[in-house]
Amino acid sequence: MRVLLTIPSVAEPGGAEFVALHWARYLAQAGDQVTVYTTHPEGEEVAPDGVSLVKAEKGSVAAQARDLARYLKNQRVDIVVALMPYCNLISIAAVRSLGDERPKVVISEHTLSHGPRVVFSGSRLASKRWLARRTYRFADHLVAVSHAVGAEAIAEYGLPTERVTVVPIPAFARLQDRAASRNIGTGDPGRLDIVVPARLVPAKRPLLAVDVAATVLPAFSGGVTVHFFGGGALSEAIFSRAREAGVDVVMHDWVQDWYDECPAGSIVLLTSVIEGFGIVLVEAAAVGFRSVVSSRCMGVGDAVVPGITGELTAGDSAEDYAAAVLTASHDAVRDVEPWLRRFSFESSGGILRDALVRVANRAGGIES
Repeated sequence: MRVLLTIPSVAEPGGAEFVALHWARYLAQAGDQVTVYTTHPEGEEVAPDGVSLVKAEKGSVAAQARDLARYLKNQRVDIVVALMPYCNLISIAAVRSLGDERPKVVISEHTLSHGPRVVFSGSRLASKRWLARRTYRFADHLVAVSHAVGAEAIAEYGLPTERVTVVPIPAFARLQDRAASRNIGTGDPGRLDIVVPARLVPAKRPLLAVDVAATVLPAFSGGVTVHFFGGGALSEAIFSRAREAGVDVVMHDWVQDWYDECPAGSIVLLTSVIEGFGIVLVEAAAVGFRSVVSSRCMGVGDAVVPGITGELTAGDSAEDYAAAVLTASHDAVRDVEPWLRRFSFESSGGILRDALVRVANRAGGIES
């Protein structure tokens, strides 16, 4: 197949871009002709081996849709795979402008749109839903990173189930060689280290993590330390709350391999209001750290195995999280390789490629 992936940038890849680059590399290794098309190129960008890179000219949504349409008219492409809402929009617009002789377009969703105001402003949320409802139905297929995201897309955008595929994020791809050396140490039973790998913004509720630490503090004579991996505007508020509660806090900023900086026996705590998936939960399990997260965070249900890789609380209060942290601190992650393989490079890429082949064949077109 001739596949074009549209993403914002590859210079400093975030979650969606990280996924796209792994998918591009898998498709290229499978023998497909793969091009990455960046809509907002920044600095020096390098595509994976065997993958071509095209940098778009910056401009308005309409201008970029026209530029992409011109590119597709001059280049033979079978399927366009769009990553993130902006790329979804311009890819659908570009492809539809080409008439019958057009490539197929596969869009993707990486988060949930039904979040509270702390995540989305009312106007932004209304605008996104309005555009998505009117455009997503023209896509040939939608890829979702979790079952919650896929279910929302079916309900919100009126897509038939046969046009939605859940493709697991390749969160285990960089950690597969770590399975044999997984950290199963429980650390010092008299103290506790809680790790929060999240931006310090209201949607991630880092202050709640401090409250959780304060709640479990009486159970640990050696004290409780909360390690934050991520920057944001709430750092001073976190320090203030921690001083009042008698909890130690360490700010690490963001570290790509954050799990390598965690003390043995750490518990990973995610207090987000909403997550489309929760890639750090799989990374934590891969290196041996148990996690705690609330089932009200919806999308994380694919990223944790309750009682095995961590605890999935029913509630969302500091007391709910604290009880789960205490339970999680008594054990370690073991025997999860079969589950982790779902998030491997081969599994994620293979499920995506199977979906693309089905889309192509449904059009009467391309042999696998």
